[in-house]
Amino acid sequence: YGVIPDSQVNGESFPFEITSISAGTINVGTGKAIAPTSNTDFETLTSIDPLFGCDHIETGGERILISLADVGASGPAYSRVVASAGSGAGTGPYLETDDNIGGYAYTPASTGAKAIPLVDGVNRIWISYIPAIDPSTYAIHPITLARLFPKKLDGYEIYPTLSDVKPGPSDERYFKIGNVTVVGGAVTTIDQSMMPFAKTNLKRVGVKVDSTKAPSVYQDGTEAFLDDHINAIGSGVVSATDPHGLAVSDLTGYADIGVVHNQIAHVNGIRNMSSSTLGMSIETPGVGQKRIRVTQLAAQEYVIVYGVTSSEVLPKIIAENDAYVLFASAVNTGDYYVYLYMSGTDCYVEKVLISDPLPSSYILLGKYSWDSGTLVLALVEDYRNLSFGFTNSTNIQRRSIGSFSVALATVGSTGQNTE
Repeated sequence: YGVIPDSQVNGESFPFEITSISAGTINVGTGKAIAPTSNTDFETLTSIDPLFGCDHIETGGERILISLADVGASGPAYSRVVASAGSGAGTGPYLETDDNIGGYAYTPASTGAKAIPLVDGVNRIWISYIPAIDPSTYAIHPITLARLFPKKLDGYEIYPTLSDVKPGPSDERYFKIGNVTVVGGAVTTIDQSMMPFAKTNLKRVGVKVDSTKAPSVYQDGTEAFLDDHINAIGSGVVSATDPHGLAVSDLTGYADIGVVHNQIAHVNGIRNMSSSTLGMSIETPGVGQKRIRVTQLAAQEYVIVYGVTSSEVLPKIIAENDAYVLFASAVNTGDYYVYLYMSGTDCYVEKVLISDPLPSSYILLGKYSWDSGTLVLALVEDYRNLSFGFTNSTNIQRRSIGSFSVALATVGSTGQNTE
């Protein structure tokens, strides 16, 4: 039971909003609510028993409604004048209506929600469901000629008290919508924080499990409930944006994001490479010299070395964009690795005898033989990845060569990586 959220229709901030209109007087705004379960006899405050011509009424689930008409200019002022049996008096919630045969029919009506008088103290404002009757709609009994009132309304009773004890101690049909403090005939504070809002009971949506449509944790033929889903909490922290507290490790089939990130974004490699990426060619720049020209990275191409990204390779040939590795007669004869490495945020291409140590992190481009006596420089092995299908992944694979870990890939007959 409780108030239906956002059911106000007259510009109020929330349903049943209480406002002070004059000294010690309040209005209750529009709204809807679901009545609490109460199997009661409505005998409260009247000698009429039973008031509505029945021993008791089950109110649970009935709608309490304060409409736009109730709070409008022509809406009824608040009244709890109780009719005495046979008097034809009363205005609400207990009144009598002419029954057309010299008597009165009980036609309960809403109390009204305007100009509710309060007294000094903390006034507890209670509301309940009234099975109201529309006395303007009736039929005539064909034999007795008595009026019959078939049209029922979603009525309400507003009842202020100075106690937290509900009106009619045995009657659970009331619930509180606010506390209003009156001092010296003037309203000083209005507190509606305790007003309950309607929600369904636990295990409120039951389904029969079909394992073809549900996780295997649910067994065929068993009953499962929405609560089972709501209470499925992972190993993470429950929050407004993660109501199940799910960590990546809770999701079957998904690797840890950090691991995937490191594998993709921090592994040494070349991204978006093409057939010409870091292409190598041998040139003779001067007497007694050879050099390896390394084609500069093109737009959208970049290298990652030890987690550092660069879109340019140094050193550059003077007045040209490409990088180079220089061999001269003073360079010892032998086999050399040509590789990329990072110095700060700059990427360099360099050579090293294969018997000498490489830097802690690098990308190997190729292996060359150099003869300082004959000035012959020759490519022994190209380590660049020529499998262009993998243009968005790490394009230089790693394998162990001797005591080093080097970047190496060759091309098999199918054009795929082989190691």
